[in-house]
Amino acid sequence: MNKKILFLCTGNYYRSRFAEEIFNRKASALSIPYFSDSAALALERGTENIGPISRFAIEALRLRGIELGDPIRFPKPVAIGDFESAFLIIAMSQCEHHPMVTERHPDWMQQITYWEVADIEFVSPDIALAKIESEVDALIKSLG
Repeated sequence: MNKKILFLCTGNYYRSRFAEEIFNRKASALSIPYFSDSAALALERGTENIGPISRFAIEALRLRGIELGDPIRFPKPVAIGDFESAFLIIAMSQCEHHPMVTERHPDWMQQITYWEVADIEFVSPDIALAKIESEVDALIKSLG
């Protein structure tokens, strides 16, 4: 049975979605027994997001030869079942997401690992998405 990695970000629109897609592609190619999912810690904060996933994530995935299926799912809020079914939980930014976890999901605070990938208003998509890919590569190496 494959183990689930859960990626979290604020709106499940950009960083966590890119992490989910790139992890699943790489894990599948290497036949490792893991898959990923992603969700939002504060879906309501994504009111300015247009469409189901960031155009920056779509383009970065496309550049890596990854095409998204049709239809592309819309962002979803994290549920307790997501936490319970995850082997590993990773949030994209401790300074951004730890307060959300503390407020909304305090029972899960100790189970979350944080990467330091800032959101689009703080760092360009090229830098942020390359950092996520590097983190995913290191994670896959550690799982393999």
